[in-house]
Amino acid sequence: MKAITIVLALLLHLPIMAQQVSVSADSRSVKGTACDGYTTGLNGSLESVSQALVRYLRQHGKVKASGNEITITNPVLGGNVYEKHLMYAVVKGDENSATAWIGLNRSEWPNNDTDVLLARIKDITYQFGVKYYRDLVQLEIDETQQAVDAIDRKIQRLIQQNKDL
Repeated sequence: MKAITIVLALLLHLPIMAQQVSVSADSRSVKGTACDGYTTGLNGSLESVSQALVRYLRQHGKVKASGNEITITNPVLGGNVYEKHLMYAVVKGDENSATAWIGLNRSEWPNNDTDVLLARIKDITYQFGVKYYRDLVQLEIDETQQAVDAIDRKIQRLIQQNKDL
């Protein structure tokens, strides 16, 4: 019980920072072609954001990553599978921050659907940002729980040693 009190006391001293996810319209050049989409800035390394984005996009189609560019074939948007169409994603950044961009090439899609699809891509980009931060918080919670469990085991061991004396 003392261990839990100690850990909670330590956690209260940590600054609590709410992460805000913002999404903005952005055009990127993918494979030499201008594509429309949405980008979000995230506090995390390029590698961690890239891995998280690939995992997240697997639920939206078949993912193929090549460097920092990701291609999604047969994307699923709004419950509809768009066969023979492509979506793209690009991750750029450094060790401390990264941006994730998700979009499409308008010329590869039917003209009447692109505005609706871009609105869905905006939602997907926002949901990715939320999921990324949620996963980071869950990782911190898991690490804290492991520390509490280790302290509890240490206390039980010390109590047992004290009884033996």
